[in-house]
Amino acid sequence: MKRPCILLVEDDDDVSDVVAATLRAAGYDVDLARNGEEGLWRLRQGQLPRLILLDWSMPVMSAPDMFAAMQSEAPWRGLPVVLLTAHDDAKDKALALRASGYLKKPIDSEDLLRMVNVLLREHTTPRSRRTVWELDQT
Repeated sequence: MKRPCILLVEDDDDVSDVVAATLRAAGYDVDLARNGEEGLWRLRQGQLPRLILLDWSMPVMSAPDMFAAMQSEAPWRGLPVVLLTAHDDAKDKALALRASGYLKKPIDSEDLLRMVNVLLREHTTPRSRRTVWELDQT
């Protein structure tokens, strides 16, 4: 059985190394991109990831720009996206983009795996567009 693939779009090597290692140890494949432009290129290359972890602030193309570009492609619109940011207003940023959730840096490995597991499980059900905030209410 093929392992679920997660696209990690992150320009900080230290963060991407830790996040990728955590996900791989938990049984996920990880595709890396260093900015939003590279993330879009990776989406165009073939099989879509099951989830995208997207850094808010990156050179070349930031999270809001990549997220907006994703909305123009029907197959990409439904992909769950989790914002990664050190900003204090992370929840507001995630809500503004209608992202599936957010994780504050430094990223806690248990929080990362909990978020990924919930969203991947939820994304395979008919109610896949529910947000993490809605999940907290159930």
